[in-house]
Amino acid sequence: MKVSPHLAQNIVESMKSIIKQDINFIDSDGTIIASTDPARIGTFHEAGRTVYQLKRVLVISESDSYEGTRPGINLPVHINGEVIAVIGITGTPEQVITFGNIIRKMTEILILEEEFRNVKQREVDRNRMLLEDLIFYPQNFAERWDEATLSFWRSDDDYKRIVLIHSDTSQFNFLKDVRRLLEQYMEQLPPLVKNSILWTEHEQMMVLLYKEKTTSQLLPCLQQIEELKFNYPSMVVAIGSRVHRDFRTSYRDAQLAQDTYTARPEVSCIVNYDDLTIELLFNPENMYRQQQLQEKVLGQLTAKELEEFYHILQLFEAHNGSISSIADELFIHKNTLQYQIQKLRRITGYDLRNYHDFMVLRLAFTLYHHTTQHVSETKDRDSDTDEQ
Repeated sequence: MKVSPHLAQNIVESMKSIIKQDINFIDSDGTIIASTDPARIGTFHEAGRTVYQLKRVLVISESDSYEGTRPGINLPVHINGEVIAVIGITGTPEQVITFGNIIRKMTEILILEEEFRNVKQREVDRNRMLLEDLIFYPQNFAERWDEATLSFWRSDDDYKRIVLIHSDTSQFNFLKDVRRLLEQYMEQLPPLVKNSILWTEHEQMMVLLYKEKTTSQLLPCLQQIEELKFNYPSMVVAIGSRVHRDFRTSYRDAQLAQDTYTARPEVSCIVNYDDLTIELLFNPENMYRQQQLQEKVLGQLTAKELEEFYHILQLFEAHNGSISSIADELFIHKNTLQYQIQKLRRITGYDLRNYHDFMVLRLAFTLYHHTTQHVSETKDRDSDTDEQ
């Protein structure tokens, strides 16, 4: 393996901070690719090349004559049994010989750590490209990936789902916290289960694709992530529909589940597409009819009244119409709540306490919430585009 000059320079500078001696990092052809003495970078180091060829330590004294070499000690750097470079410490042999093996071992550890990070990053990049191809570019999938990967993810023998994890605020810290929990949890999973879950960051949210047979293993992880809602109140974990290979549909269905979520401290922020009912009507193709219904039912309400009555409707549903429970949660008297319900009936003509009217109001207010959220997100995206 080859060590980049950037990594080599970081290593020699770190080592010098410990032993206070100049250190050189020498490539297989004897070129100094990094040094704490800038003047020596790019020069030839004959002793370094000799060490690389002989694969043993070489101590240089004042009387030795090697081109481009000063007194000191030069040691082979081993990775997986192979000499990949030479580390040279400048100074009198008596000064530096005691540091030799320590510096070599620390150098090998730093190189292995960097290689481990590179392997992890390559895995992250592969998963990101694979997941994006599966969801957004299925037409090119067969050209980019081998048959085994194709068979593993596009098989009709098992179901898969998309999960979207999103928060409206503190996006950078939020994604960092979610990533940390995912990495910790994935390390504990058996390889077969781990390979059946893909995840990456996409458009300011975390996107997961998992095989449904791994649900029992993934659910505890999602429940851990759910605990982040105390720091990110608007967080939502949206689970899409089950599909064989139409991942874009599952992605869109997860988006729909996400759009229906209303942040409430006492309610789980994990929303499953399978649990949606009237929200399934929120198809963009029906936008004109949706607007007609909203205008017909809610058209006489002010923006402030829309928000207030929408909250009351949510509580009315959550508490199964219990006036006492709703009033307690709103910190108002029961008579005040009754007045609000009568006011809504007076303005709209629909009574929350009537089953038919409640369903009409429920649908109209849910459409209102969905539309308002969609418009807000569109404005945010347009604002981001303008800034770029």
